[in-house]
Amino acid sequence: RLTDATAGVTHVVGHDAFSFNSFVTDTQDSYQIILGQARVKSSVSRTVTTGVDGSGSVADSTLTYAYDAQARLTDATAGVTHVVGHDAFSFNSFITDTQDAYIIIKGQARVKSSVSRTVTTGVDGSGSVADSTLTYDYDKVAKLTDATAGVTHVVGHDAFSFNSFITDTQDAYIIINGQ
Repeated sequence: RLTDATAGVTHVVGHDAFSFNSFVTDTQDSYQIILGQARVKSSVSRTVTTGVDGSGSVADSTLTYAYDAQARLTDATAGVTHVVGHDAFSFNSFITDTQDAYIIIKGQARVKSSVSRTVTTGVDGSGSVADSTLTYDYDKVAKLTDATAGVTHVVGHDAFSFNSFITDTQDAYIIINGQ
């Protein structure tokens, strides 16, 4: 009977279709044993993305799972995903924090909502703050049926704060083949 499970770091290396961006993701899963079955208790990941132009970012995320006495998934809780990055010349840098909320459908964790804030700063003193929300709906078998965006609100200013701006954007989505 299974009494313990451990895993080393899962190391994934990849690139986009044109090899413009490459990434390395390291994920460490921890496990719990329920009724002799290994179940992922938490998953901690770090992804480093690098562009051939010198742009890059580092993303850190944590996801924690809960199970009932029969080892069925009952909850998934995400920590804040924290991303720090910069453009090709390191003229602009950004920090994005995203909080995802999950629902469980037929034993599968699905993102129900995603709330993000991105703070962008230029070396010249320019900057902006963007806030956005995205909500997802699924059918009874956990297939994506709808995605609804809240208004993305951006407030920013130029290098000397002579000019400022506010932009509100409303996106609309269609779902094609569950995507």
